[in-house]
Amino acid sequence: MPSSQDLVAEIRSRAPIAEVVGETVALRRQGRRLAGLCPFHSERTPSFSVDPERGLFYCFGCQAGGDVFAFVMRRDGIGFRDALVQLAERTGVTLPEETSERHRELDAVRRVLEAAAAAYEQALSAAVGKAARDYLDSRQIGQAARTTFRLGYAPEGPDWLLATLRKGGFDPGLIMRAGLAQDGRQGQAIDRLRHRLVYPIRDRRGQVVGFGGRALESAQQPKYLNSPETELFHKGRTLYDLTVATGEWREGRQAVLVEGYMDVIALHQAGVKGAVASLGTALTEEQVRILAQAVDQVVVAYDADAAGEHATSRGLWLLAGSGVAARVVRLPAGEDPDSVIQKGGEDAWTSAVDAARRLIDALTDQALEDADLTTPRGKRQAAQAVLPGILQLRSPLEQNEEIQRLSQRLGVEERGLWQEARKLGAPQVRLASRTAGPAAGAGKVDRQRLIEEEILRILVQEPERASQMTDLRFETPGADLVVRDCLLGADPARNESAEAAQLWARISVGDGPVGTWEALYREWLGEGRKRRLRELQEQVRQKEAGGEPVPASLLKELSELKQEDERSRHA
Repeated sequence: MPSSQDLVAEIRSRAPIAEVVGETVALRRQGRRLAGLCPFHSERTPSFSVDPERGLFYCFGCQAGGDVFAFVMRRDGIGFRDALVQLAERTGVTLPEETSERHRELDAVRRVLEAAAAAYEQALSAAVGKAARDYLDSRQIGQAARTTFRLGYAPEGPDWLLATLRKGGFDPGLIMRAGLAQDGRQGQAIDRLRHRLVYPIRDRRGQVVGFGGRALESAQQPKYLNSPETELFHKGRTLYDLTVATGEWREGRQAVLVEGYMDVIALHQAGVKGAVASLGTALTEEQVRILAQAVDQVVVAYDADAAGEHATSRGLWLLAGSGVAARVVRLPAGEDPDSVIQKGGEDAWTSAVDAARRLIDALTDQALEDADLTTPRGKRQAAQAVLPGILQLRSPLEQNEEIQRLSQRLGVEERGLWQEARKLGAPQVRLASRTAGPAAGAGKVDRQRLIEEEILRILVQEPERASQMTDLRFETPGADLVVRDCLLGADPARNESAEAAQLWARISVGDGPVGTWEALYREWLGEGRKRRLRELQEQVRQKEAGGEPVPASLLKELSELKQEDERSRHA
């Protein structure tokens, strides 16, 4: 049986990192590397780099880095085991028994969800699905769209799906685990969706993770019912329908964000590409991240009533501050994208998009409408509603410009708004720093660490040099672990230390070392001497300032270091 290290190496060789990353990030060739916008933080200038030869990625903006496993783990918010299972499934690699258990469990859930989707599809085409077909006809949804989005019907009766899936050999416990059934009033399991039009919710790879069901009778409540949270379905971490939209985003780099399933389908049918829905909830940070990492522009087309809700506004402010160019379509009262297209066709939709306003302006309008701007208190309330959103903007220049605009609209001085912003700014500053990564706002670069990274870059091409580096006292976090892995023949990209794995990714993805091992080693020693000299000189200064005697040993070391430094400069 192959070792775990061999398995990881085999999977990595079968899952080229450029291919896996390219499903999420639009990559462009830059020499031997590929570059694109980082999927893990919002940015407008590409700082994300992939080295296909070494199978590593690194973002010079947020310091995320590693191999293909690290990428999948960070992208999907999963642990190493789940990433291993996902990539093994993708590449056809057979995993050991103990690793495969989790894989078998999730695969069983996926299979029962797929079986349910197929059953719903068949029911829509059968005689029992007439009510659902009539509804789709009334909404002018053709067969092509029904097939593309895998629309289905959940028949009436308490256990139609349960009985169908049991006949297919699926265990009732697994059906419950997939969120397809629930406990009834008498404690007996019943179907979760009954007499509803069914919309399968799929992930980027087209796999069904959950379902949405629309009532077909006015007396049915709620009107829309989604699958519960499961191992595979997290409503706030996905969008409907990513399967169709992801491919279209790569072409146009523009998304259309709507509220409902039918809006997505109607737009697609009208030739509008890249539409997704937020599953009827306020936009979440995870959903914003999906959009920001995939597109440059987002057109928001929420129903007029929903766009003004406070919870919805909070989510839209997240989008406004994500770095994408976001605009909002103003829909007539009582209308949604589907009804606009039904009444006026694609031309009506195009006209609405052409008239779309900046999302920030629309959100500011909403906040100002709810405040009494004739009083100082009302102006302050309006400012407090808008400023937290402005503080989420990544660029200080953008923040400054929006503060100026708000100042003009409220008729107050910019200085006062900045003072108010400082009172509100702490939570947003924490959010921005978390997004930008630890390098944002870094101070003076430590010369010794720069030299150490150049030394470590030698290991990328000459790992046998590790034996010459074991006695170096590195200042760079994770450097000693990188040297140890190279010495032992292990892969630093798989080091349990995130610092070591990311350091290896950074030095591997970057350019080759500047200088030879001998020259860099001499410079490293020189920087170490300079640092020790500064430390000793500060100790002498402190003792003299406090009237204390300076130990002879300290003065001796200081003198020897000065002489050594002088000799090295003249060597």
